[in-house]
Amino acid sequence: DLFCASSHDYLIVFTNQGRASWIRTIDIPETGMAAKGRPLINFINLQPDERVASLINVRNFTDPKSLLFVTKNGITKRTALNEFSNPRSAGIIAAGLNEGDEVKDVILLESGKEEVVLYTRKGKVLRFDVSQVREMGRNAAGVIGIRMADEDSVLGARKVIPEGFLFLVTEKALCKKSGLDLFRGYSRGSMGVRGIHLTEKGGDVVEGEVVLENDEVIANTEKGQHLRSPSKQAKPRGRAARRWKMVIPNLTLVGNFLEAVEKHPRERRFLVKRNRKYQAVSTETFRRDVVTAALGLQQVGVRRGDKVVILADTCYEWVVSDLAILSLGAIVVPIYPTLPADQVLYIAEDSDSKVL
Repeated sequence: DLFCASSHDYLIVFTNQGRASWIRTIDIPETGMAAKGRPLINFINLQPDERVASLINVRNFTDPKSLLFVTKNGITKRTALNEFSNPRSAGIIAAGLNEGDEVKDVILLESGKEEVVLYTRKGKVLRFDVSQVREMGRNAAGVIGIRMADEDSVLGARKVIPEGFLFLVTEKALCKKSGLDLFRGYSRGSMGVRGIHLTEKGGDVVEGEVVLENDEVIANTEKGQHLRSPSKQAKPRGRAARRWKMVIPNLTLVGNFLEAVEKHPRERRFLVKRNRKYQAVSTETFRRDVVTAALGLQQVGVRRGDKVVILADTCYEWVVSDLAILSLGAIVVPIYPTLPADQVLYIAEDSDSKVL
């Protein structure tokens, strides 16, 4: 989870096995963006096979708020926030779980009259009113929220925002943004409707979020990269429409290239000419250079469909630039003039004739 919190807030950590623990935000040391951080086991007790399912930050436990739990098998449960006001060092029971089930998401409800959307790995979406789920104790197992096929499972839940959009992302960095008004409300326990068209090429859904038109989307990759992009760059699509390539740099393209390189041990490192000397560059450095170049292009205005000319002195710089441009969905114009060493110039041609 990624969110903003005050140093006076409390973090409630919910695990996949239905336990809850407290952490004071001020007890977490502040570090830089690239730092690894401290293991969570230094703050709370976790079992060997237990992992964090969700984090909620609250200022106090006296507000008349409630928590909505969603499990992998589609079970939902609503519990008052003040039920978690007395923590224990070993944690407390937050939800009773059936065999083979686990907690996938927990969201904070302000009034208990909101609407939520549940989304699944196979692209199903169900919108319903949380008032259909009565408040229960911490030990209760809950009621059916969404019915699914045997091979499907719930990924999470999000609160409905007026004029909001549901942003779904697949395993292969494909995304789709659809207006929440396209998902009309159903009764709890329904099977929902299709929210994204999935293919083997794109993979299953891995994450979803409710966004507004002027929001920004931050995607986190398995390698720890944080990619930020305006939500409005993804055009709204209908429920039955096909998905779009993600507007942030597509690291799948870079990853496929690196896999091909790493199959040949002699080519695991590039020789780059810098200041009339050759230096070895590892594949991890290559990956970082491509992502940095892609983010730089995106910040200066390169968008999908733009025509970009690469002016580079070395083959390495040209390959990095080429993959960065392609990852943004832009078009590479094959022109190869010579510039002084270690210089790369990008020229983008679009309706405004921008020179970058």
